[in-house]
Amino acid sequence: MTLRITSAGFVFFLSALAVVTSIHSGLGPEQSKENGPITTEVILERWTEALGGREKLQRLKNTYTKSVYEGTAGTGTIEEWSTSDGKRRQSNDLTTGHVINIFAGSNGWISRDGQVRDLSPTEVEGARTPAYIGSYSHLIAGRLPGSAEYLGEDDSKQNYVLRVAPQGGRPSRFYIDKITYLPTRYEEQLTNTLLIIRFNGWREVRGIKLPVEQHMTANDGAYEATAILQEAQFNIRIDRDLFKRPAAGPKDFRFASGRSALRIPIEEDNGHIFLSGRINNSGPLWFALDTAASRSLIDSGFAQNLGLKLLGDQQITGAGGSVQGSYAREVSLRLPGVELRHQTLTTLSLDFLAQLEARKIPAILGYDLFTRFVVEIDYAAKYLNLFDPQSFRYRGSGEIIPITLHNNQPYLQAKLILPGRAPIESEYVVDTGSSNSLMLAKAFTAEQNVLASVGKTVQGRARGVGGETPLVVGRAAALQMGRFTITNPVTFFPDGEIVAPGKAGNIGGKILRRFRVIFDYSRQRLILEPNEHFSEAEEYDMSGASLSLVGSADQTIKVTRIFGNSPAAEVGLKPEDIILAIDGRTTAEIGLSKIREMFKQEGREYQLDIKRGEEMRKFRLKLRKLI
Repeated sequence: MTLRITSAGFVFFLSALAVVTSIHSGLGPEQSKENGPITTEVILERWTEALGGREKLQRLKNTYTKSVYEGTAGTGTIEEWSTSDGKRRQSNDLTTGHVINIFAGSNGWISRDGQVRDLSPTEVEGARTPAYIGSYSHLIAGRLPGSAEYLGEDDSKQNYVLRVAPQGGRPSRFYIDKITYLPTRYEEQLTNTLLIIRFNGWREVRGIKLPVEQHMTANDGAYEATAILQEAQFNIRIDRDLFKRPAAGPKDFRFASGRSALRIPIEEDNGHIFLSGRINNSGPLWFALDTAASRSLIDSGFAQNLGLKLLGDQQITGAGGSVQGSYAREVSLRLPGVELRHQTLTTLSLDFLAQLEARKIPAILGYDLFTRFVVEIDYAAKYLNLFDPQSFRYRGSGEIIPITLHNNQPYLQAKLILPGRAPIESEYVVDTGSSNSLMLAKAFTAEQNVLASVGKTVQGRARGVGGETPLVVGRAAALQMGRFTITNPVTFFPDGEIVAPGKAGNIGGKILRRFRVIFDYSRQRLILEPNEHFSEAEEYDMSGASLSLVGSADQTIKVTRIFGNSPAAEVGLKPEDIILAIDGRTTAEIGLSKIREMFKQEGREYQLDIKRGEEMRKFRLKLRKLI
């Protein structure tokens, strides 16, 4: 289950907004009302003068700002340090947690509530842009390389639009007021959304103008905040450790003994992983394990019942759309052999899981667990091991595959193999929360014309965060990860968003269950050891009836939809039918998970006892392959 959670991690404040460079103009010159044509050079020179002039800006070696923040990620203060040689540090001290982002010029780190990790290559690319702007590199020759391009006027005809692109960073756009030559708006395409900053008012500090108020939004509605400048200083004394890797805070977890928690029992159900634990002083609960959840989650209703204080607002995006959530702080998570203290969890309704799983799931363990431990999942033996990364050493013979974290989700390089075509190599998110084998992103599917090569398909729908999304189901020829090749994986083509832009798709639990899997975020690697399930053929539903639970307590199973040209359609099953029994056994006795497996056996026949409204019916269902 791929969950993208918008947080304070991508917030940045532009303490310096002058950019002048050796430039080329993308459009022909316009005529200025004052004198001469409007070119990139002219706009940047007038922008520089509006900010205070070249001489003053050139003397700046570093800038410090402190702002009051209020918005989606909570309330609090943001401090930022930017230097003329392209280093940057941002410290967010908010009600929802403490986050430090450091860019040291070529690499960097993020510290969240004392947990520190290296920035991924994609995060370095993103960090380079605000550092570049804050360094005035376009103004001062010999600093960081980059370019600017005049794109013309905006639709209002009140602003000039400039594209600014640091070398090795993400390009951005500035909207420059045609009268004051100060920026009114800034745009940057982040990994998953377009960040928009509007500048409301300017203040002169020691002869240099800085924005007083910045209003930040994301174009998908997932983020909104306001930052008001409280303090600004120039050329301050910089501590030599300011742009080094931050010291880790005290460990917020404690093992019962040693430096690991071993053989934690798990249950694997339809590709999903569940383990038992407790939250604060609760009784035993089921947790789901989900590498694609960019923060750990707790059901909002359950959080309120526990008396947890909910803070802030945030947007959680899944394949079905977006929903609103908040934060719960100072949460204790207890698993067999280990306790995590002082945790911050994202809250949202997890009611949708009740229709998919045969158990109540009040919490999902995501990035927060995987970034603290080396996590070993033995699908065949049905246990989980957690290791302290500092003491973990791998001595097995498994395949070590590099991973990259995008938005706190692990991605790896894999090759999609289609009949008669060269393998297509791209990045896939590794998703223990997905019950599927392989899901391909809509944009990737269209760009590579994948559906033309997968043979027979059926229409379907998937349910997750944000609701339902339509999809097509077929089979790819194979997926290759390192030295391992998975043949004929059932492949889903959803209509909704499942991965970051430019990525290929999602590798789910039906593939991962073929291995003993080790997630080692500290060393940015995934380790795969094949198990007894590796060569098993994967089957897909052969009934044509989509099933869900009406209530997890009594295991009442309802037909939610019927697919055309399927056995279920041909015998007359209909949506809203309640399945009471199969071959004389009640569905409560069999269970939804088992029924789904029963309906994947080619040629099998079952007698179904059905309740339709107040009427009782019997149907004889013979299964056949649909893909």
